[in-house]
Amino acid sequence: MKVCGLVAEFNPFHNGHVEYLRQARELTKADVYVLVMSPNFVQRGEPAVMSKDRRVHAALDHGVDLVIEIPTIYTLESADIYAYAALSLLEEIGADYVVFGTESGDTETFINKFKHKEFSSPRMDEIIQKFLSEGYSYPKAKAEALKEVNDFYLENPNDILGYSYLKMIEKHHLKIKPLCYQRPNNEKSDERGEYTSASAIRNSYKTNRNLFKHLHYLDDYFTLLQFKLFTTSSEELKKIHLVDEGIENLFLKNIKKAKNMDDFISLCTSKRYSGARIKRTICHILLNTTKEEASILLSRKPPYLRVIGSSSIGRKYLAAIRKDSESNIVMRFSARDNPMLLDELKATSVYSLNEKEGDQRSLVEGELKDFPIKS
Repeated sequence: MKVCGLVAEFNPFHNGHVEYLRQARELTKADVYVLVMSPNFVQRGEPAVMSKDRRVHAALDHGVDLVIEIPTIYTLESADIYAYAALSLLEEIGADYVVFGTESGDTETFINKFKHKEFSSPRMDEIIQKFLSEGYSYPKAKAEALKEVNDFYLENPNDILGYSYLKMIEKHHLKIKPLCYQRPNNEKSDERGEYTSASAIRNSYKTNRNLFKHLHYLDDYFTLLQFKLFTTSSEELKKIHLVDEGIENLFLKNIKKAKNMDDFISLCTSKRYSGARIKRTICHILLNTTKEEASILLSRKPPYLRVIGSSSIGRKYLAAIRKDSESNIVMRFSARDNPMLLDELKATSVYSLNEKEGDQRSLVEGELKDFPIKS
């Protein structure tokens, strides 16, 4: 039985994801399709525009057989940490392949670029340090260094994440086989079309927000961020994960000037701190993720497999593997299975704060009793 692994956030689900699933079927001809998905906070450092249950339904409606949750602590991280968490979950569930899209080309083209020996050369480290000394953030410094060494420029988030998949497979000796396809370069496109970018769709929803219900944007949590920063000292703030290198002073200064969340992010973004880094740090402040907690959890792979969606094929596959699996497969919410589940409940509680009281309660109660969703 062949199992295809997928990594996506479906934030929101659109035609590019339809194409992703079509390519996965064409590349693998698998019997089971397993998606690992971010929960209510996503890797770009924002709340998911649509709640977890709506995105799980979209996945199941379009042919995914199992949806596994990537714990929040791993989603609000750099590409390498996010990639390792996703791949670890897929390997635990028995996936033979991981399929992803890149702007650089198909599997052979992308892997050949990855295998260039210059990537691991001392010169590469020297060039990265040069760009860091000029004030670039680490992701930008690495991208510029790659461009200088061998014209492999990792600017698009999909290529950066694809590079991380290959790096983590090699570093941790994972058995999962990477397969990729060339996708249209539409990440920053605001044009309407068959493959309009997820970013453009999110912006369109935001512009016409009165037409939609239950949407979530980082802007919605600005008042909460103000409260957190106005009532937290610099020393207390430094205990929060990702609050390093003096960023606490930057935040405490700019929160007094900012008119809204976009304004605050803009004031804090620089060569040293990318917008994504600023947003992830904001999320960790909102969630009160401590350095102590993060250092323990991020030093290892996710401690459980939480199933949040399944088809009949997925349920049959789970039944077949569970008797021989040593993995901690979680089907129902119980903090006794793993205390990290309490962090998911906390994340959902914070995520719900931009809803009306009844809808807040519904989201939190749904975390406890609505998953896994079945199709």
